[in-house]
Amino acid sequence: MDLHPTFLVLIAVAPTVAVLAVSFVQFLGRRTVDREDKDKENIQKRVDALGTRLTSIDHQLISIQSDMKQNFAQLENVRESLVGVNLDEETANLVKFQHSYAASAKVLQVADENMQTILSTFR
Repeated sequence: MDLHPTFLVLIAVAPTVAVLAVSFVQFLGRRTVDREDKDKENIQKRVDALGTRLTSIDHQLISIQSDMKQNFAQLENVRESLVGVNLDEETANLVKFQHSYAASAKVLQVADENMQTILSTFR
C-alpha cells in the first residue's frame, strides 16, 4: 500500500501538533480562569513562544520532507537495480541486432539474385 508523502509527514508530526494544541488550550484555560492577569507583555511573550514553537515544527517538517525525498530517491535506485534493465546496454543491443538484420537481409537478397541468375541461364 503506497502512502502519499504528505500523509506520512502528518503521521510523523501528529504527536507534536497534539502537544501544541493541548498547550494552547491550557494557555486559553489559564487566561479564562485567571482574569486578573492583565499584563499584555506576558501575553505577548506567550504568543511569541508559541510562534517560536510553530517555527521549530515548520523546520522539522522541512527536514522530514527532505529526508523523505532522499529515501524515495534511494528506493527508486533500488527498484531500478532490481528490475535489471540497463537502457544503455539495451540500446547497444538494439543497434547490434538492427545491423545483423540488415546484413542478413542483404545476404538473402544476394542469394535471391544468384538463384534468379541461375534459373534464367537454364531457360
